[in-house]
Amino acid sequence: MVQHWAAFVAGFAGAFALGLLAEVRRARSVGRRLEEVRAARRPLQTEALLREEEGEQPPPGSSFRRAAALLLGGVQGALTRAGRTRPVEARLRQAGLRLRAAEYLALRLLAGLVLGVAAAVAVGSPLPFPVAAAGGFFLPELIVEQRTRRRRRAFVEQLPDALGAVANSLRSGFSFLQALEVAAEELPEPGASEVMQVVRETRVDIPLEDALANLYARLPLPEVQLVVTAVLIQRQVGGNLAGLLEQVAETVRLRLRLERELRALTAQGRLSGWIVGLLPVALGAFLALVNPEYVGVLFHDLLGQVLLGATVVLQVTGLMVIRRLVRLEV
Repeated sequence: MVQHWAAFVAGFAGAFALGLLAEVRRARSVGRRLEEVRAARRPLQTEALLREEEGEQPPPGSSFRRAAALLLGGVQGALTRAGRTRPVEARLRQAGLRLRAAEYLALRLLAGLVLGVAAAVAVGSPLPFPVAAAGGFFLPELIVEQRTRRRRRAFVEQLPDALGAVANSLRSGFSFLQALEVAAEELPEPGASEVMQVVRETRVDIPLEDALANLYARLPLPEVQLVVTAVLIQRQVGGNLAGLLEQVAETVRLRLRLERELRALTAQGRLSGWIVGLLPVALGAFLALVNPEYVGVLFHDLLGQVLLGATVVLQVTGLMVIRRLVRLEV
């Protein structure tokens, strides 16, 4: 009974996942098409007209994609009316993910459903479904947080070079916005897109102060705040902006050097956290391979399942405590 129920839910989840991914891919292709049209400065033709001219038939499964798009659009509208889309999409932008709030919610629900079904099928009982589903639902949040930290770290690493390029351009006679554009062309991602976003916002009549404030909103880092504050003060009182940016770049370099030293000092604690987190999992997998009947009690017996759940909770709590202890705040 459990296997039939799990197979049905897994099939439905797989079909929904394929439709959702197809819709996201189509939306991204449309976005790239719009960028190409704007760059070429020629009229935009809709996708239906292009199909009529080329004699192309609608792709199979388009009705399902339209249904998925209508469903996601309804959810997006409900989240917008509730005021939940802006903070969620802001966090996704900080992680470099161009997803709508409805798409992100659908992916989280799908991840929880898939992991819950997988746990129920593996154990042969629906008891672990809620715990596994909750873990799958919060797993995308951990991925987004990890991507956000990596993106912020990469931007801070690029910030001294970006400030140096802006300072050199200012000394060459460029304006501040032209210097930002030159720096954006020389920087890799994510620095190039973030700096270029400031330039694009100023081109659509957004004041430079607001564009810099938006940059800090996307990257709420002390280094970015230092740069934004320095530029805004210089615009009010005047002075040598190139020299000021070089001093800020040197300050950022010193902060990065200090952070690397602290990471070296806390390396032992972080290694202990990895060992504490991976050792029980590795030991359980080894015992499951060597003596499956010995470990099977934890999965098939009610008391074993309760103890296994308590072990997971305590393990996660210990990892969170260790992570808090070794967190760096420079």
